[in-house]
Amino acid sequence: MDRFKILFGIGKEDVKRHCVLTPFIMPQVLNHLGVRRLAKGLLSSSGQTKDMTFIKTHMGALFAGDAVLQLKDTGCETVIFLGSCGLINRNSGLDIGSVVVPTSAYSIESFSDLVNERELNIHPAYPDDGILQAINTFDKSIPPVSCVSFGSMELEDNYRPLFSRLGTDVIEMECAALFNAARHINKKALAILFVSDVLGEKPFWRQPDVKDKKRLAGGVRQACEAIKFYVKNY
Repeated sequence: MDRFKILFGIGKEDVKRHCVLTPFIMPQVLNHLGVRRLAKGLLSSSGQTKDMTFIKTHMGALFAGDAVLQLKDTGCETVIFLGSCGLINRNSGLDIGSVVVPTSAYSIESFSDLVNERELNIHPAYPDDGILQAINTFDKSIPPVSCVSFGSMELEDNYRPLFSRLGTDVIEMECAALFNAARHINKKALAILFVSDVLGEKPFWRQPDVKDKKRLAGGVRQACEAIKFYVKNY
């Protein structure tokens, strides 16, 4: 058995032109996307539809970035990341369940730098403009946002002044690594995120109420519809 199949559960030759990566599987995601089963690999679980390969990684920049790098010598051309994010900017009009697409992602991923409060060297990473425009054509209600990819959930509140200075709307963990890895191997990449928590108000560890669960389910469905549109038409 080759290295790729050990890691992903499917052969390198089976990878489709469009790949969807997610760090965890929200309820109904597989049904929405039409993925019937997942093959378990050492690091990731993978499934297929007619138009795409679905890969469930783990949470964090390392796993998302490495998964993209492993797609270098496959038939993959585009990578779409499906994930959750925390809302930073309440004035943006977003709320739990809102679906967004990052137009930039600031890389603040080093846990050691964050916990030791070292000076940060911050650079943005960017998605592919073509995929971004295609998603906007399909669903103009999905707003573009500025994102920060952050290396700690525990330290988020400590760095809120920095997020405000950067003008970021949402926070998550993987987008900058995904964009940078895709660019490194000459693949196109985009992220579609749904808001799952609100910094300072509704933390990630809380149990969502019935209203928020309904909003989240709607956001997941909307994100999946945008993904299905792209992989079917491009």
